[in-house]
Amino acid sequence: MIPWHAKIYYYITNFLSYLPLPSFLNEKEKEKIKFYAWELGLEIDPNNVGKASLFFILLAMVSAIVSLFNINFIFLTLIFLFLALYVYYYPIIVGKSYRTKKETQFLLFLLNVAMFYEVLPSIDLAIYNSAKHLPFPIKLDIERLLWYTNLRYFESISDALEFYAKRWKENTTITQALFILINKNPKEALSYYLEQSYYRMLSFSRELKSSVEIINMIGIVLPIMTMTLLPVIIGILASEVPYIYLFIFYDIVLPTILLILSKFVIEKKVPPTIFSYNPGKRQYRLLILVPLFFLWLIIFLNASSHYKEYKMFNSIVSLAYTFLLVLFLLIGFALYFIDIYSLYNKIKKMVNQLIIFLETLKSYVSLGYSLERALSLTSKKLQGLEIAELLYNIENKINENKPLDIAVKEALKKYNNPIIETIFDIIIANYNKGLTSLSELLDSLLDYLRKVNAALERTKDLLSEAISEMKMQIIMLIPVMLGIIVGIGNFMISIMLLITNIMKSFDFKSAGQFSIPLDVLQMFMIKKETINPFMYQALVGLYVIASVIILSILLNSIENSKDPISEKIVIVKNLAIAFAIYSIIVIITITLFQGLYEMLKMSLFS
Repeated sequence: MIPWHAKIYYYITNFLSYLPLPSFLNEKEKEKIKFYAWELGLEIDPNNVGKASLFFILLAMVSAIVSLFNINFIFLTLIFLFLALYVYYYPIIVGKSYRTKKETQFLLFLLNVAMFYEVLPSIDLAIYNSAKHLPFPIKLDIERLLWYTNLRYFESISDALEFYAKRWKENTTITQALFILINKNPKEALSYYLEQSYYRMLSFSRELKSSVEIINMIGIVLPIMTMTLLPVIIGILASEVPYIYLFIFYDIVLPTILLILSKFVIEKKVPPTIFSYNPGKRQYRLLILVPLFFLWLIIFLNASSHYKEYKMFNSIVSLAYTFLLVLFLLIGFALYFIDIYSLYNKIKKMVNQLIIFLETLKSYVSLGYSLERALSLTSKKLQGLEIAELLYNIENKINENKPLDIAVKEALKKYNNPIIETIFDIIIANYNKGLTSLSELLDSLLDYLRKVNAALERTKDLLSEAISEMKMQIIMLIPVMLGIIVGIGNFMISIMLLITNIMKSFDFKSAGQFSIPLDVLQMFMIKKETINPFMYQALVGLYVIASVIILSILLNSIENSKDPISEKIVIVKNLAIAFAIYSIIVIITITLFQGLYEMLKMSLFS
């Protein structure tokens, strides 16, 4: 289950390792690369990484020398430098991301082991069976530990878990939970983890407030301050700054800083979860965003050449082209989840309904009904709930004369959810022990789920304030403030252009026709033409899009524990709402400031 991009990385570094180049990495760097490469399932030689990175650095140096004679080679130099950095940092960056994801899934691992231990005689078997019902990437870790044990790299699964615990030494909660698990007490390990996770999230909720304030400063306050004064500063200082530099700073550099800060917050702590749904190799659908973006770029650049005049209403024209980019993004992200959206929501509701399902099933089992009959009666009792659909499908399979275990297995294929699969697998495994034992098992499963759900609800309560504040930033503060900025900025530059045009044609002998002193007017003259309203709105609009997407990813990681499908859903919802509000504010402010502009224009000649 090694990810495809990790395999490609392994083959490239392994191929370049045959080059007669030294490795410039020190021992500390080698250990770091080796540590995070393991998170990806890679057994990689760090020296190969050093050689591959050095190879691209040398190519960059050669390309830089050639660029002294041919400027076009600068672009190739930047590509080689990027590849050198990519080769070095890939295992570290991606490994950290996978490690954060595993941290959120560790609760599900402990819950699975604890529940399987109720019906299996040993902790080894409980871990083995739980590994079948774990999501990627934590499934990769547990299966490797079992594989290493079978190959006798470890004497027992306990030794393997001890090795795994040492890899989490910076997270004492996971480390201690694993050591408790080694002592064959999964129930206590789960209880300990839930209790300590609450305190970790309590600490995280406090840290999150300061992190949100920093993100607010970088993502909102700083852009607002600079974007408001940008036209004036450029005009007064007579600095003819090419548009491309402004776009690079505001729409690439600032969003990148915002993204790095967001990643830093995510990697510190992320709430645990027991929900997981594997969407398959669906990420390839996002590749459609690449041609859609270049199509929009061609349309936008072609349109920008026709709107170079300094008219305030050109901002509204530009808004239409920015909306086209938003539309393309919404289409691209929607393609990711559109055909599984209803199924995804249904599975989330089914997981939330597991407790009522087990309670109802237990009531019928306690009355002496067989498991097949109890499942049938439960489906009728819970009619109208999403979990009843699964039970109805099982009943249909049984009516086709299929054994209960086969019927359950076939019915579960559609939903592809680890926790639902685990519960039914445990129920089926215990079925032959008799109804009394099954009733006791259902009590145990209910006890586990209630404890976990209570802990997760407490975690949500701790983070609710920060989540609400972030939602307000994304869908209200950013679009409203930056929408006003567009109106203010265009108004200021329009006034300065008016003053400049008047002063150029001014007869200084008739200075009395102005109600404002000449020295004051001369302070606001524009020495050179600056960014026009069409490009100015595009610059701000692109920043709105970038900041909303980045903060939506951060919000989803905190609220839904890095769920890839909910991430795209959150992005689409927030982007649609935020840009709609931004568009309305831009239109209103441009209209209002246009009227004020006309009034000031008349007052100059009063």
